[in-house]
Amino acid sequence: MTLLKSDIIFKIYDTLNQGQIDSIKTTEGPLLIIAGPGSGKSLVLILRTLYILIEKKAKPGEILLCTFTEKAAYELKERIAVSAAKIGYKKDLTDLRISTIHSFCNEYIKDFRHKTKLGNNFDVLDDLTQYFFIFEHFDEIIGNKKNPKDKYLGKWKNKWTTIQRVVEFFNKITEELINVDDLITSADGFLIQLGKAYKKYNDVLFTENKLDFSQQQKVFYDLLNDPDVYNQITSGLKYIMIDEYQDTNYIQEQIFLKISSNMKINLCVVGDDDQSLYRFRGATVRNILEFKDKFPPKMCKEFRLLVNYRSHKTIIEMYQKFINSISWKDSKKGLQFRHNKKILENKGTKFAEYPAVFSIWGFSKSDEGARVADLIVWLYEKKVIKDYSQVAILLSSVKHEYSKHYIDALNLKGIKIFCPRARNYFENEEIKDLIGCFVFIFNMYDELEKELENRESDYYQYLIECLNFLADRYPHGTTMANIITQYYKKIKNLNPSSTTDYSLIDLVYVFITSAPFLNYLQKENSIRNLGIFTQLLNIFHQYYKYNIITGKNREGLKRSFFFSFLRFLYEGGINEYEDEFNPIPKEHVQIMTIHQSKSLEFPVVISGSLNKRIMVRKEIDKQLSKFYHRTAFEPLNRITEFDRMRLFYVAFSRAKYILVLSTETEPKDYFKEIWQGLPQWPYVQKDILKILDFEFEEKLKLKKIFSLTRQVNIYETCPRQYKFFKEYEFVPSRSAQMLFGTLVHETLEDINREIINGDKKLITDLKIEGFHDFNYKMLLKLGFAPINPAQRKNALSQCLNYFHENYNDLDAVQDAELKITLERPDYILNGVIDVLRESKGGYEIWDFKTQKKTSDKNILNKIHRQLNTYAYLLKQKIGADINKLAIYWTNQKQKTDALTEFSYDESLISSHINKFDEVVDKILEKDFSIIDVPENKTCNECDLKKYCLTIGTIKLK
Repeated sequence: MTLLKSDIIFKIYDTLNQGQIDSIKTTEGPLLIIAGPGSGKSLVLILRTLYILIEKKAKPGEILLCTFTEKAAYELKERIAVSAAKIGYKKDLTDLRISTIHSFCNEYIKDFRHKTKLGNNFDVLDDLTQYFFIFEHFDEIIGNKKNPKDKYLGKWKNKWTTIQRVVEFFNKITEELINVDDLITSADGFLIQLGKAYKKYNDVLFTENKLDFSQQQKVFYDLLNDPDVYNQITSGLKYIMIDEYQDTNYIQEQIFLKISSNMKINLCVVGDDDQSLYRFRGATVRNILEFKDKFPPKMCKEFRLLVNYRSHKTIIEMYQKFINSISWKDSKKGLQFRHNKKILENKGTKFAEYPAVFSIWGFSKSDEGARVADLIVWLYEKKVIKDYSQVAILLSSVKHEYSKHYIDALNLKGIKIFCPRARNYFENEEIKDLIGCFVFIFNMYDELEKELENRESDYYQYLIECLNFLADRYPHGTTMANIITQYYKKIKNLNPSSTTDYSLIDLVYVFITSAPFLNYLQKENSIRNLGIFTQLLNIFHQYYKYNIITGKNREGLKRSFFFSFLRFLYEGGINEYEDEFNPIPKEHVQIMTIHQSKSLEFPVVISGSLNKRIMVRKEIDKQLSKFYHRTAFEPLNRITEFDRMRLFYVAFSRAKYILVLSTETEPKDYFKEIWQGLPQWPYVQKDILKILDFEFEEKLKLKKIFSLTRQVNIYETCPRQYKFFKEYEFVPSRSAQMLFGTLVHETLEDINREIINGDKKLITDLKIEGFHDFNYKMLLKLGFAPINPAQRKNALSQCLNYFHENYNDLDAVQDAELKITLERPDYILNGVIDVLRESKGGYEIWDFKTQKKTSDKNILNKIHRQLNTYAYLLKQKIGADINKLAIYWTNQKQKTDALTEFSYDESLISSHINKFDEVVDKILEKDFSIIDVPENKTCNECDLKKYCLTIGTIKLK
């Protein structure tokens, strides 16, 4: 058998330029790769990874590739697999570590959680839930105003404004590793209050077992400062490659410099300072500009990828002219704020001579929109483009004031648009109807009218419109009217001591049993939006502490929901659903922000917003910069100019064949250098344009990732449950049963982790009870419904029984919660081994089940299939024998009763995998038809029971 040699890479990819080749072959020591637009940086990262593997410099699990987004991570993984097949590399790549920086940090925090203040199953707040977390603990963190004329922290009048702004300050304090005591001891009254609030915020955050994205990085950074943890983390790494390094922040820089201070780890960063866009998220371009300075002279190598393989030469010339139209120097300080570089056209790509760059100048918004729509229709009718998705309209913002005139003009032409971040969520019919239902059942009409009498408000007017929108179509006597009238009366007639057994989420599952919602559930976008609404309601229940509707909380719930929660969402706007596996749907013109377009390319780009004022907020840096660990870099008075140039440089460089600069009025002065002299649509050389024929490039199809227990098994139990709760991400209302099982699993994991990390003699009943109580408390904080004392006692009893019944051979436990991956041609299947035990020179795999022990052959066969597949994958990975597979039924007191054992049978693997293929194929085809009705117990405990009864799927007594 001929061994694969790395030169095969350069034979197969024989058009690589010298900069790319050098970047791939240079593997040792720190490396900076400056990669201009369309220069093939992703290909370099892919081939560099394969080069390292073929040269046997590292195993897959010793290589980490950090990307900016989850989508980029998925895409990079798929492209590596495609390239590996192309060059004939057939070894297993499942251990290759490709993730965002946040996911990378989170992975290690979970592994070393016992070294932090965090409990099991800690929650990571996203941008929205961070706001509501502070709202929930506002008095504790920010404090009350002594009188109405006071300002919160001496700066802001409004509560929600305070929350939005203070989040930016808190994140910056964390990301810059500011010593908060320096703020508290400063002479600035605002900073003193801010520092105290930040300390309280941190205390509450950890008490509630939560992290925000910034603290997630800080906790990992602190772990790296523990010598024992640092050694364990770095011992498993040899190569780190970071994409989009220009968009990293200070703490991220410090994390990777700290890791790579282990001289065995080779750090490579890739990026382009001209495409640095995320200052508003804490990123700083200086990380890439000063990267080489972090190492001894001549130690860090640098290569530049400057050949553009994407764009027509006229487009390249134009965006280079634009970026060079200002000075990037500070002569007094001798600083340069960008790498000098000249982007080169690819001589191997032959573009025709045609007007690749031209302009549109409307007399008004509507006129500009009409001209843009005319151009797109013309390109499609003349077959210059094959699909509307080949056109992207890029704007500095896609809010209605920026995007509406384009949307209206395209709608008039019958052209579909895709603009999920226009924050138009609340304008969708299904959401207006849903909100109309809630307005009615809580009898809000008179209160809203009074609010409108006192002050004008788009929000209050919107709520009334939602009610009228529903009432006009579903008057008295219709099924919908009967349903909401029934619940209106139930809620109205509650006395202070009475209670219901339903929450706001439960009401959604009632409403969907009737038109118009029965119709909405058949429409892709509508059902997605309804699923999002249940997620929002879950946030409301979690942070406002209203689990069910009662006579006592009815008025408070109503005011919190309509006058605080929903109003904040409406005024801030909510984005619609985006499929990360299909971000550019066919047959739709894309309307997106310039930030969204980063790393994408389109045959035709229409760049708008040329007449808009682009501002950069600098207040936080002004207030906090003196507490940073390094002196100021870019002059404050030039930051707006620099960021504006970078923003439109990114927009212009997304275009492949045609770039259109579009404006409704005269563009800003800084575009004059490139605007003047451009031909204007429709007065361009159409006869040349119309003979062009842009090929439609099929985008790489990303494999979807499925969980065996949380997805495949749910589909097999009930395809409709899968449809709602997994495919469309509705939130189930009832979670007590889920809490019980999770509580037992987490406590058993704590016991097994303690055994793996130490001595079983240190584990006592009291310690196990502590694990159990802490996990229960933290699960409640995650929003799980509480269980009664008898259930809690039962859960603890199951954990204690496991410990005592297995005490004599607990030393056999080798790993817990071990992740397993099955990679198939069309999907990736993930699973988790609850416990891996050593046994007779091999291993045993145990799976915990908290429900009653069963002899049902269908259930047992399904579990056997799962464990047998895990065993096969583990054997392939570690090369050891698997001696036993077992279910451990934790509700059985005696170990002999608790174990159901299976033999490992490799001959069955093919049929097992075929079964997974069959299930996943149905999921991917969105075949959620119910052939066999689930057992009564499953249906009785399901939120969809009333829906299934209504449409005739089930008939329950």
